[in-house]
This record gives sequence, structure tokens and C-alpha cells, in this order.
Amino acid sequence: MDKIYSVNGPVVKVADTKSFAMQEMVYVGKKRLIGEVIRVQSDFTTIQVYEGTTGLMPDEPVISTGAPMSATLGPGIINNIFDGIERPLKKLEEVSGAFIADGADVSSLDTEKKYPVTMTVKTVSAISVTTKRSHPAGSKRRTTVITGSTWAASFTARSFRHTKASTS
Repeated sequence: MDKIYSVNGPVVKVADTKSFAMQEMVYVGKKRLIGEVIRVQSDFTTIQVYEGTTGLMPDEPVISTGAPMSATLGPGIINNIFDGIERPLKKLEEVSGAFIADGADVSSLDTEKKYPVTMTVKTVSAISVTTKRSHPAGSKRRTTVITGSTWAASFTARSFRHTKASTS
């Protein structure tokens, strides 16, 4: 198991490991604080922890998730206010009071609530997006073509629409 070598503010180093990849989400210490790998070298892996590191000590475990930092999308996020790592503040207050406890683990979406959802899946070779933006020399249009496997989501107050584009 990988262990903390040093702690310097929000920066944690793990020595002599090949377990981590750049931008990977990791759990740091006994409290399972959320962090992200920001540097991989032959002798050290550097992690930025997104929660308070007070009390974090060398030799505490660092656990790989094998996945990058990510955000959960769904219709329930529209009615919430989140902290920087997508934890809903109302749920955090219920769990830990007025001050956010380090390592507090709450779901970003209410998994018990039922949402009216319409999902549409299409297979296309590309998605073309045209945007209009202001420019000092006048209005400009820009077209972006996205090819390959792409997910796009749009939200309304009543529904969630999800489209996947692939090259197959």
C-alpha cells in the first residue's frame, strides 16, 4: 500500500511508487481526503489535497481510484449549491454542522429522488457546434466539429437529455 512521505500544506508526497497517473483522483489518509495527482516523478508522486490537511501524518495510506477527477451531472444539480469538490452544502451541514468536516462523504445527487427524464441516444460520425460570440471587430461565428466518441448533455427544468455521438 502507498503511504504519505511528507505533508506541506495542501501538498502531499508519496515516495517510491508507480501506482498513480497524472490527474488521477486519490483518497489521502485515514479520513480519505480527496486529492489529485499533479506530478509523477521516478522518486516522488505529488498530490494536491482539496480539503484541510491538518493532522495528516506520514505513513498514512494513499489510495488510488484509477479514475480522473470528475463531476456528476444530472437534473438534481440545478437546485443545489456545492463546495469545490461537488459536495452539496445543505447535505454537508446535515452531516457535519456549520463547519465542513474533513473527509465528509456525501453524494452530489439525491439518489432517492425521482426525476422526469427523457434519454435519447444517437449514433453520428460528428457533431457540429456553431457559436456566436462578441469580438471587438464585430460579431464572429465559429464552427467546431467534434469527432469520435463524444457525450453531450443539456438540462431543462423538467427534463434531462443526453446524447452520445460515436464514429461507429
